[in-house]
Amino acid sequence: MERHACNGWIERWQARLLGAATLLVATLVLTITLILVVGAAKFLQSRGWRIQVLLGAHWNPLAGHFEIGLFIVDTIIVTALAMALTLPFGLGVAVFGAYVAGWRERAALRWLLTIFAAVPSVAMGWWGLAVVVPSVRRIFGGPGFSLLAAGAVLAVMLLPTFSLLALEVLDKVPEDWHQASLALGASEDQNLLQMALKVSLPGLKTAFLSAVARAMGETVAVQMVIGGAVYGFHGVLGPGATLTTQILTDMAILPLGHPAHGVLDLMALILLVALMLLTTWAQRGDDRP
Repeated sequence: MERHACNGWIERWQARLLGAATLLVATLVLTITLILVVGAAKFLQSRGWRIQVLLGAHWNPLAGHFEIGLFIVDTIIVTALAMALTLPFGLGVAVFGAYVAGWRERAALRWLLTIFAAVPSVAMGWWGLAVVVPSVRRIFGGPGFSLLAAGAVLAVMLLPTFSLLALEVLDKVPEDWHQASLALGASEDQNLLQMALKVSLPGLKTAFLSAVARAMGETVAVQMVIGGAVYGFHGVLGPGATLTTQILTDMAILPLGHPAHGVLDLMALILLVALMLLTTWAQRGDDRP
């Protein structure tokens, strides 16, 4: 009797602790969002709620020009370049780990990808400075510091994360399904392309969107190789700046309390909303086998 009473007391406190932790996380998210919304609203109100702030490309905070359209475009381009490079290689690594490698090779691959995913972004940025930027300069010309260099560094950073998530998804396809597919006359390639990848598509979409979210939020590594140009669009082989890199750059110029600090809140809010939408989309389609 006493044991049941003790167990019930522990379960009640566990539930309360879990509820408090959930409430704390929700409060933090709401607080951060509210701070960004208030700061962004004050800034937009001071600019007369002009859409030019979002669509223009004239950025000079010291002269009072705060148009962030160029940073939005560069963020989209760098993310697209990174994912275009990550998707085929990452999916290939996942397929190899799930259907080609033996159990020892698979364990070693998981260990290697996990270690690779833990490499600090500043180390990846340093590698980008030493290898990617000179390579872009030598192959394509130009300064080397570019959207392409940023996309390439991001792709290498995202590869282990996407590969691990995709490998987990492919591993969850029941073995009976593979055997049934082969028994019906499907070749190994047909089994992979027409069965395994198709039934894994929702989970692979979630892995892809998770990688996109990380790409959009990455700052330090991108900052080190992108060039930091804030005037005009120079193409993928030219320098540029994303929302995150420009926030980092201008935090010293527009500190908290500065009349124009709200533009940084606006840039952060755009990123936050984009990441929330990606997360919601990923969760709605995540019905992995």
